[in-house]
Amino acid sequence: MITNYPTITVLLATLNGVRFLDEQLASLNAQIGVHVEVYVNDDGSTDGTIEVLERWKELGLIVSIIKSNRLGTTRAFFKLLQECEKKSFVAFCDQDDIWEPKKLATQIQLCEESTPTLVFSRRKYCNASGKIIGVSPKLKKSPSFANALIENIAPGNTILLNSSAIKLVNSNTFLNAVHYDSWIYLLISAFGKCKYIYEPLVQYRIHENNQVGLQKFNLKAFKSSALQFVHQASYLSANLKRSLQEDNNLTLANFILVLQVKGIKQKIKVIWKAKFDRQRLIDQIGFKIVFYILIFKNKI
Repeated sequence: MITNYPTITVLLATLNGVRFLDEQLASLNAQIGVHVEVYVNDDGSTDGTIEVLERWKELGLIVSIIKSNRLGTTRAFFKLLQECEKKSFVAFCDQDDIWEPKKLATQIQLCEESTPTLVFSRRKYCNASGKIIGVSPKLKKSPSFANALIENIAPGNTILLNSSAIKLVNSNTFLNAVHYDSWIYLLISAFGKCKYIYEPLVQYRIHENNQVGLQKFNLKAFKSSALQFVHQASYLSANLKRSLQEDNNLTLANFILVLQVKGIKQKIKVIWKAKFDRQRLIDQIGFKIVFYILIFKNKI
């Protein structure tokens, strides 16, 4: 072991991932300029995943394997993060991707010592056989609190957190978040710094069994997402409002006002004036239309 390299703790959530797991773990083991240790939560695999994990544990890459029963990705990652309270850096890992060899070394260069910092990057898309089929679009706008209120632009499998960010998230875990990465992005955008790397550092595998993939537009899912973001923001307001900077506090207050005012006209007025900031203008307009639909259906 090269002791003068910084240690990065990689959190891995697995569930019946034997098909691609070896390739992902090999890419973690091949990271340059850092020492990698892996903490795993397996959510009840029955396909040989445990055997693969145990083999990599014997090789020294994996430090810990926690076995759970259908916690789900968000709860699994928050549980793992609690185990890593004193770590210097933590990254989140899918079971079926491939990481570029310089991913972690590139990211830690952007981390600040005392400020909670989240570093994330673009992704390449690959198919089941590993062939590159595309790349995620460049962000049109910088990461911001106004954006995080209504959109997650920091995919979990690209995120690296420094020690201050780890402590911040562990002190403010929200198990009913839209998704673990959306909550982390919201927290760090409110109380720290989010830094974006234009270079794709992860090969995100698109196949028939992965949990997210490249989802097509779905109005029902869009409405569900809008509601979840509102309730996520409401939780932040109820628990951390006093700690927010004035500008962020005002942005948050205006956004969740839609839950507090009475009457359709008042709610529509609130949404019309609300300062949330989607990356694409069409999504910005679309989300406001979705909010109007939810208001008329008495969902908010």
